[in-house]
Amino acid sequence: MASNSTDQAEGFALVVSKLSDDEWKFALDYSSYHKVHVALNNLDTVYKAMVESATRLNAALAGMTSAKDFGGFKTEFYAHEQTIATSNLLNFSALYASYIDVCRRIRKYTKLNEVTSYDRSLVRIIGKNSGEHKFVKDLRNYILHNEIVEPECNIHYDFEQGRSSNLVLDSSQLLRRGSTWWKGPAREFIQRAERIDILATVNCVVKDVARLIELHHKLAKKRLRAEKSAYDKYVYERRRFRHLQNATIDIGAVFKRPTSLVSRLISDNVLELVMNSALSDDDVIVVITMIANRYENLGQEKLDLLRKEVTILLRQRPELPKASAYLDGRKL
Repeated sequence: MASNSTDQAEGFALVVSKLSDDEWKFALDYSSYHKVHVALNNLDTVYKAMVESATRLNAALAGMTSAKDFGGFKTEFYAHEQTIATSNLLNFSALYASYIDVCRRIRKYTKLNEVTSYDRSLVRIIGKNSGEHKFVKDLRNYILHNEIVEPECNIHYDFEQGRSSNLVLDSSQLLRRGSTWWKGPAREFIQRAERIDILATVNCVVKDVARLIELHHKLAKKRLRAEKSAYDKYVYERRRFRHLQNATIDIGAVFKRPTSLVSRLISDNVLELVMNSALSDDDVIVVITMIANRYENLGQEKLDLLRKEVTILLRQRPELPKASAYLDGRKL
């Protein structure tokens, strides 16, 4: 993928088509951008796992609250849900440590270690939440080298807001049993209150991590623009070659009818439900378009194609008899 005669489109496609699978993978693995690509994918994977752990912590809190309502703290069900919360808290802190390690590799690959604007961006995104981040990071070492911490369910009653439950850790216990582990922002964060709200802390960290991962994607794309372009071109040419190779084996693959946009965006069950409803044709088009574009990621060209396909489907729609509406024999 170096700059040579293969920079020409035809020559590059010719070279890629002559490579065996092993040769192609070898060249891909040793390309300058591949390790960045892998690291960015790892960041995305770690983030998804962090979100899953946070979700399970929330579910464990609901289970612990229910257990306390039905039998108190000293029940097998409460202990089971508490174990789930403990394991997911440890998992979350370990994932955060992995996230830190991957970010260090990306900084090294993209030569961001000496860029002051990068440090300013980190401070701007994390802001006043540095204590939460440092606590989650140090919590892993505290658990591995000191003791396992088990979150408790704290139920609070308020005259105006009603009952609320939180997943908490005792601050004084953490400071007393791990006085040498907590430094700087982490210690200050623990000292803010008698109890640490685990879910509020986790949610705060997850939101910041999402923004930081997006920052690393943008910086890698900006600072390694040429390397990324060469990498994407190399992968694209190989996919194109693979498609043509498969087409020579199955010639029908070239002429297979593409799936409709409606079938790719709307499930068959939802489509059938809307088409067989009492909505007018215009309302059907509006509803299907809103469902398909619920993430607002479709361009005007896609929306026009979607409406056209729905209009064609409406021609096959059975016409329902139109009659007055009756309720208990009374006409409405």
